[in-house]
Amino acid sequence: MLKRRDIMMLGGGSIAALPLTPIPYKLLDDVSIWTQNWPWIPVPMAGAASVKNSVCTLCRAGCPIGVRMIDDRPVSVMPRGEAPGAICALACGSHQLPWHPSRLRTCLLDGKPAGCDMVVEAVAKAASGGRTVAILDERPGRAMSSLYRRFASALGSGAYTTPVIQETETLEALERLCGGKAKLRFDWANAQTVLSVGAPLLDGWPGAAGLIARRAKGAVKLIHAGPDYSRQAQLSERFIPLAPGSECAFALGLAGALMAQGAPEAEGLRGFESIVTRFPIERASAMTALKPETFNELARMLTGNSPAVVVGGGDFASGPFEAGTEELLAALNILLGSVGREGGIVGRPEWPGEAVSKRWNELPDASVDVLIADRTAAGFALPPSAIERKLAKGAFVVAVSTWNEGYASRARAVIAAPAPMEDWAENAAAGLARWSVAPAVLKRPEGTVRPDEFLAALAGALGLSLGEGFAIEDELKNLAARIHSAKRGEAAGQPVKEMAAAGDLWKALSEGAEWSDSNAAATDLRPRLPGAKPDEMERLLTVANSHLPKSKHEGFPLALLATGWAASGAGAKPPLAMKVEVESLLRRPAGRAAMNPVTANGLGLKAGDPVKVETHRGEQRMILALDDAVLPNAVEAALDGACGALHLFETGPDGTWRQAWARVRRA
Repeated sequence: MLKRRDIMMLGGGSIAALPLTPIPYKLLDDVSIWTQNWPWIPVPMAGAASVKNSVCTLCRAGCPIGVRMIDDRPVSVMPRGEAPGAICALACGSHQLPWHPSRLRTCLLDGKPAGCDMVVEAVAKAASGGRTVAILDERPGRAMSSLYRRFASALGSGAYTTPVIQETETLEALERLCGGKAKLRFDWANAQTVLSVGAPLLDGWPGAAGLIARRAKGAVKLIHAGPDYSRQAQLSERFIPLAPGSECAFALGLAGALMAQGAPEAEGLRGFESIVTRFPIERASAMTALKPETFNELARMLTGNSPAVVVGGGDFASGPFEAGTEELLAALNILLGSVGREGGIVGRPEWPGEAVSKRWNELPDASVDVLIADRTAAGFALPPSAIERKLAKGAFVVAVSTWNEGYASRARAVIAAPAPMEDWAENAAAGLARWSVAPAVLKRPEGTVRPDEFLAALAGALGLSLGEGFAIEDELKNLAARIHSAKRGEAAGQPVKEMAAAGDLWKALSEGAEWSDSNAAATDLRPRLPGAKPDEMERLLTVANSHLPKSKHEGFPLALLATGWAASGAGAKPPLAMKVEVESLLRRPAGRAAMNPVTANGLGLKAGDPVKVETHRGEQRMILALDDAVLPNAVEAALDGACGALHLFETGPDGTWRQAWARVRRA
C-alpha cells in the first residue's frame, strides 16, 4: 500500500533541489491535501463536546486535569486552571491508555486467561489453613487502602504493608527527632532555598509543583546534590555531583560546615558535635569527590538565603536512603533553624485516611505465603529481590494490575483492573493533608475486576465477614463524611465547615475538586540532634563510612545507578509520552545505559552499541548512550515499570538498593 510517508520520501530529492529548480508549489500543496483526504483514513465521529473535571492519578503529584469529551469518548486531556502551569506528557496522553497494547481485559492464572472466579478459587486454596497473607499497597492513605486494611484484619493472619514512602522519609526522621509530637510538612510556598539530595521535587513530588512557578519568578533558589544529572539537577541553579553512595558522608560534611559557622542551640548539640569531630570535612571530601571549600560555600548559601530546607528521600528508580542518611539530612534542617519556622518545616494536620502500617521490608524474610500486590497505582520501582526475600518457598503471588508488564508479568495470578478513567480512582498525597477523586468517564470492559470486588469474592471463598459497605464507592463517601465531620480544610474554594452536609463535600470532590488542609494546631517543636546516645553515634558513623568501594566486587569496576522519573511507575505509557522519551530524547528512554565518553572509550564502546550490563545478580541487554554528564567509572540504567534491569540490584535488609557494581560489554 502506498503511504503518505512514501510519497514524502520520494519528494525528498525535489525538496533538496528547492534553491536550484523551479517547483510547482501548487502541485505540492495539492498533493499534501490529497494525502490527508484518502477515503481509508479514519475520521473521528462528530458529537457533542464537553469537558469533565478530574485529577490525574498516574503519579503521586495528583495534578488537576480537564478531560475533553466528544459524546462519551475522551479525546484529549488538558491542565485545569488551578494547575501550576502545565501537566506532563503522561497525563496529556492518559485518555489513550485504555487502548494500550499491553492492556489486560481478563484475569490471568499461570499466564493463561481465566475468569475471576478461577483466580479467587486458586488464591483461596493457597491462603487457607492460617497461612500468612500480605497486602502490598503502594499508595497508602486512599479509601482503597482502608479496604485493604479491613480485609487483612478480617483474615487474622493477614498483614497490610506499604513500601518506603520516599516523600515522607526526611519528615518522618525529623518527627522522630521531635519526639513524635506532631506531623510535619515542607512549607514550599515560603522557602527561599531548597537543597534536594537525590529528591526529584520537580518530577511528580507531591506538593512541590509550585516550586517551578516560584523558581521562574526568582522567589526560590534550588540546589541539587546527587550522583546523576537528573531533571531536578538540570532545572536547579546549582548542581553538586556526588560520588555514588556518598549521600550520608555529604550530609555529615555539610553539618560540619554549618556548625563551623555557628549552630543554634538544640538538644543533643554536644553529642552531635562529637560525631562531626570524628568525621571531618576532609574525610567527607574524599568520599564525595567534592572539594572542602564546596561544603563551606554551600553552608554560606543556605544560611545566607534563609529560610532553607534540606530534603532527601531518594527517587523513583534508585530507591530510598538508609535510615541513618535520613536522620542526618533531618539534622541539617535543625542546624539551619528551619524546624517550626515559616518557609521551613512546619506542622500539618492529621489526614483522615492515614493509618499506621507495617513497612514491607519490616516483614521477616521468607514469611509470606500469599502476596497480593496492588500495582494499579504503582508509585515506586521495586526490585524483584525486594519482593522475593520476603516470600516463603512456593509463595503464591497475585498482582492487581491494568497492564501485563513488569512485576505483573511474573506473578502467578493477575487481576485485570480497570484502566485510568474507567472507574473511580483517587490521589492522596504523602506528607500532605490533600485528597482528590477521579470519576469514571468511560465504561470498563467486561472481564476487568476492581480490587474491592476481588477482595469481596476472596473473603466469600474464605468464609470471612468484611462488614457492610465493602465497596470503593461506599468507602469514598465514608472518607468524605469523616472529613466533613472534622470541619477542617476546604474544597472548591469553600471551607468545609461552611458546607451544610457531607453530601455537599462529596459532590464537589466527585466533580474534580481537591480537598486540602494546611492549618495544623500550634505545637512547640523541640527537635533534638541525633547522636546523644553512644550506640546512636556509632550507628550513624558506620552508615557514613560504608561508602560504595567497601563492597566492590572483583571484576565489576563500574558503579551502576538506576535512573527514571516518577511517572514511570504508572506502568504503560501513552504514545505522547513515548514520543517525548524515545523520539525527542527529552528524557532518556528506558532500556538505555548511559556512560561518560571517556569511560566508554576505555572499554572500546561507542554510542548506539548494544551492550550487556552485568552484576553478580545477572545481566540486562541495553543500548549504550554517551553523556558527558555521567560521572566517570559509572553507568546509568534508565528504567520504568516495564524494564527489568532492577533485577541487577541487590536489596538490603532495610529495603534499599541504591547502587550495585557492574561491568559493561558489547552484546
